[in-house]
Amino acid sequence: MQLQTYVSEPTESGKYQISKFNITQNCYVPIKGEIYSFETIAKERARELNEIESYDNKINSLSIDYDTWGIVDTIKTFNELKSRENLLTDIEKQLLSDSHKKITAWNIRVNEVGKSYENLKEKGITGKEPPFKYTLKILRE
Repeated sequence: MQLQTYVSEPTESGKYQISKFNITQNCYVPIKGEIYSFETIAKERARELNEIESYDNKINSLSIDYDTWGIVDTIKTFNELKSRENLLTDIEKQLLSDSHKKITAWNIRVNEVGKSYENLKEKGITGKEPPFKYTLKILRE
C-alpha cells in the first residue's frame, strides 16, 4: 500500500486534524488550520489534498518529460516527413511511423492529465490548469 501524503488524525480534543507526511522527519506533521469536528469531513479533506498532489505530480512529470521525450523535435520530424510522404525511403517511413506513435502516446498522457483536471473541477477542487503547450496536434494529417 502506498503511503498517503495527507491523512486525518484524531486530536487530544476529540477533533480531527489533517497531517502531511514529512520525509525528513519520517512522520506526519499537523497542518495549521486544518482541524475538523467530524472524522468523515477530515478524511474527505485529506483525500482531496492527496488528489490535488497527485494531479500536481502529473503536471510536473509532463513538464519534465516534454523535453526528455523530445516532443518538439518529434513533431518537426513527423511534419517534414509527412510533407513528402510519397517519396520516403523505407527507413524514413519507419521514422514517420515511430514519430506518429510517439506523438499519439504523448497525447494519451496529456489527455489523462486533462481528465484528472476535469475530475477535480467537477468536485469543486481547484488545481493548476494544464498548460496548453502539452496538447499536441499533428499538423499535416
